[in-house]
Order: sequence, then structure tokens, then C-alpha cells
Amino acid sequence: MSNAPIVIGLCGPSGSGKSTQSDALAAELGGAGGLSVTVLHADHYFHHPGPPPPYKERGDMEGPETVDWERLTRDMDARTSAAQPEGGGRVVVIVEGFLLLWCGEVVRRCSALVFLRAGKGECLARRLARNPERSEEESKGLADYFERCVWPAYERFVEPVAERLLAAGSLRVVEVDG
Repeated sequence: MSNAPIVIGLCGPSGSGKSTQSDALAAELGGAGGLSVTVLHADHYFHHPGPPPPYKERGDMEGPETVDWERLTRDMDARTSAAQPEGGGRVVVIVEGFLLLWCGEVVRRCSALVFLRAGKGECLARRLARNPERSEEESKGLADYFERCVWPAYERFVEPVAERLLAAGSLRVVEVDG
């Protein structure tokens, strides 16, 4: 059995459950002996500093240019070249992000790619449910932003690549439903 690092790419539309599933997978794998598991969330690699402006004032921040792909791939490389766990175990890196499939350098580093497929309505409902304390005005701003920027970015940058990788047999799809 090889001790080569395993890199799992988890992608899908915003609100499909990528962060939740990657953290759950890491917790499950971390309990297995001999594995050293790290999760890298692409949301932590945005170029813009600090919190984004309110949704009603926000321009489109959903394109691939908003992510520092060089820093993300550098961190992926650092984690996969880390020392193996004691006893000859394996390093596992889970990287998750909405635009993950767009970056060929990230895709090439992945041992496995998993796509969480969910519909637009389900994803919006999940986004809105993340923060139940959000005011009605903030929720409306998020819903408008989702319609104006988030879903169109998914359709433009993610869906075509996902379909191509799926046709090539390089992507595993998990259907997400409510």
C-alpha cells in the first residue's frame, strides 16, 4: 500500500454543503489510525481583505479572479509534502470550494474529485439558513445577490467544467437534496 498523500477536492455550487461535508469527512478520517487530515477552505483564500460589504452594496465577488489560487496551491503542496504520520500513515488533504474545478492547478493536484450537485432553490435556501439571525432586509439582499451573482458564476465557471470532468470519468457526483 502506498503512503502517498491523498488529496480530495470537494466542489459544488454555493450552499451545497461543501464546508459541512469536508469538515465531517475530516473528523471521520481523523479518527482513523495513521491518518493526518487537513481541510483547506477556498473561502479563506479570497484576495479582498476583511469582511465583504453588505449584499445590497456588493459588486460581483464570485469570479475566479477573487481567489488567490497561487497561495491555495502552495498551501496544498506544503500539506502534501509534510512529514508522514508516525507508523507510516498517510497525509490526507481535503480542499473545498465553489470555484475549485475552475483552477486546473488545483484539479491536477487532486487524487479524487467529488461534486455536490444541488439545485438553485436548495442552495439559496441553505445560504439563507446559515444565519437565522439575519434581518429580513439582509436576507432579501442575499437572495438578490445570489440571483445576480452567485448562481450565474456557478453556471458560467463551474458547471461547464464539471460536465467535462464527469464525461471524462474524473469526477464523482453526489446528489444533494433537502
